[in-house]
Amino acid sequence: MLFLRYYADLDYQAIAAALDISPGTVGATLNAAHASLRLRVDEEVAL
Repeated sequence: MLFLRYYADLDYQAIAAALDISPGTVGATLNAAHASLRLRVDEEVAL
């Protein structure tokens, strides 16, 4: 989903259509992915 959003430059509607899911699921999944990436970056910075 991150690839579709940032590399393929698709909006939530297009991602939802491509994956046969709701746009809300796209938003929730991208939000969770961003949070996970933030934690990983913070862990690396703390080292």
